[in-house]
Amino acid sequence: MEKRNDDLTREDLFKKRRTFIFDIECYSNFFLASFMCYETGKFISFERSPDSEMNLADLDWILNNFLIIGFNSRNYDIPMLWAARSGLYNQELKTLSDELIQDGFSPIEAEKKWKFKIGYSNHVDVQEVAPGVMIGLKHYAGRMHLDKLQDLPIQPDKELTSVDAQLIRDYCKNDLEATAHLYSKLYQSIELREELGLDYELDLRSKSDAQIAESVLRKEIESIKGCRVFRPKKDRTAVLKYRIPSFINPQSEDLKSMLTLIENSEFELDEGGRPKMPTKIKKAKINIGNSTYNMGIGGLHSTEKSQCFASDETTVLIDRDVASYYPQIILNQKLFPDHIGKEFLQVYKSIVDRRLEAKRMPGKIAKGIADSLKITINGAFGKLGSEYSCLYAPRLLLQVTLTGQLSLLLLIEMIESGGISVISANTDGIVMKCPVDLQGELQKIILKWENTTQFTTDETRYRAIYSRDVNNYIAIGEDGTFKAKGSYVCDLSMKNKDRESLMKNPEFTICNEAVMLFLRDGVSIENTIRNCKNISKFVAVRRVTGGAIKNGKYLGKVVRWYMQQGEFGIIEYLKNGNKVPNSEGGFPVMNYDGLPSDINYQWYHERCLGILKDLGYGRKIETQLGLF
Repeated sequence: MEKRNDDLTREDLFKKRRTFIFDIECYSNFFLASFMCYETGKFISFERSPDSEMNLADLDWILNNFLIIGFNSRNYDIPMLWAARSGLYNQELKTLSDELIQDGFSPIEAEKKWKFKIGYSNHVDVQEVAPGVMIGLKHYAGRMHLDKLQDLPIQPDKELTSVDAQLIRDYCKNDLEATAHLYSKLYQSIELREELGLDYELDLRSKSDAQIAESVLRKEIESIKGCRVFRPKKDRTAVLKYRIPSFINPQSEDLKSMLTLIENSEFELDEGGRPKMPTKIKKAKINIGNSTYNMGIGGLHSTEKSQCFASDETTVLIDRDVASYYPQIILNQKLFPDHIGKEFLQVYKSIVDRRLEAKRMPGKIAKGIADSLKITINGAFGKLGSEYSCLYAPRLLLQVTLTGQLSLLLLIEMIESGGISVISANTDGIVMKCPVDLQGELQKIILKWENTTQFTTDETRYRAIYSRDVNNYIAIGEDGTFKAKGSYVCDLSMKNKDRESLMKNPEFTICNEAVMLFLRDGVSIENTIRNCKNISKFVAVRRVTGGAIKNGKYLGKVVRWYMQQGEFGIIEYLKNGNKVPNSEGGFPVMNYDGLPSDINYQWYHERCLGILKDLGYGRKIETQLGLF
């Protein structure tokens, strides 16, 4: 193998306190385990091929002495690495690779069939730590705006030539760099998991929030009960009933009718074991004041479209969010999974109390404790609907979500009867348009509701709020900060950019920024767009099942493009020729190389006008802003 100047020297290898990013590539005649030193960016590789054999002494040194970081490595790279370490030949490794990827073999099944043992290593898999639904490394690379997006260059069922092998080495290096970038963005999250794990004597570094909650609660509950806690038996034929808390006592006929409907309804389970909302409830419209609300298992939603409001001399915009809503419902109503018992509440309350105590204390250490415990508290709710979890409790899930929605509707009813308009509601919070002279009355109403329900709320005030709908809006705080949801999230609205940027695909975010700056400061849309020199703000990123093509050229399963002057073609799905959404006139930019000179600025300007219209800004946008 050709020596590169970015290879790790033996002197580097034997230095302490190193972190190594690692990745595996496997073909029938080629196995590669490649490591990149996170601190230096240098590489060391272990190959099993016709021309090379693995240096097991150096590999053991890494496994025994350093932290190693992978992506989906618990399920693939770790078993493959130890299988190769045990002496499996390339063809055997390729068969195992196919079994892990295509047949869904677990590491335990792999060990049993191939008669090897996965040894200990100080290892973190960042896949579960990353936020959002499970997506691939290339998809995260697109969301992080890495310079190069690349699919596997050689099909996995092919035998490699020496030229092919070099392509795979370079490809693996690109994946290592992507994993390193992802690790850097998740470093704080992993640190919090490490601190929490020390407290509970668990390795939580490779777990999602919900998995952490299950691990911590299970360990503590088993310690109290003195026996194992198992997941309950599946019963998808079960029918659930909702128990109405005594404080839910509405006055309006609409809400009384909804309460009767809910009380008389039976809730079945879907194929995943979660409660289903009966059609009559899901389709019902609850009218309170000038707004209409819908209920669903996911939460309460108002139904506004294209509306905007601004504070002025006579009116203030006030957002009230219920603090720790679902945890408080669980504790207030003393809810627990039937198969676990009241020990669940004992443990859950101790964690909540410990977090509240940490929040009251000053200092970085106390904040770290509070943040790590928040992961457990909120993550527990996510496991109530998972039939694969020991915390699975669909009755509890139903009780929590419906109580949350009915409690908010009760608050909305009280506020509207006080002459104050609620303009939006979503899951755990409401936004109100309150006359200045009724602010004292509003405080009394909210305090009465808090005393009745035993919830507490946090207040935020806005200069203005612009909504396409309840899940897509831009709000401007009194201090000028932006809050955005859905399609309008961008750098200007992110509080934790490292984590939030991983949660959704970029989609021409320069338009969101231009609209925000116009709405807050009156900055010209055209100036914001033309003065931006960052290509990443002009692109859209999308995962395309089966891969994408443009003019017959294959691009990959994750595609990135910007709008180019004079370009009218589309990016297509390889499998059926369908258009990738919002790609007409788009030019693929799989590799960044500065700001292109042919950006279609007119297209971005017109998109901004469309956003303003969707947000209900006004009918004379064109004359206010002007066109090119």
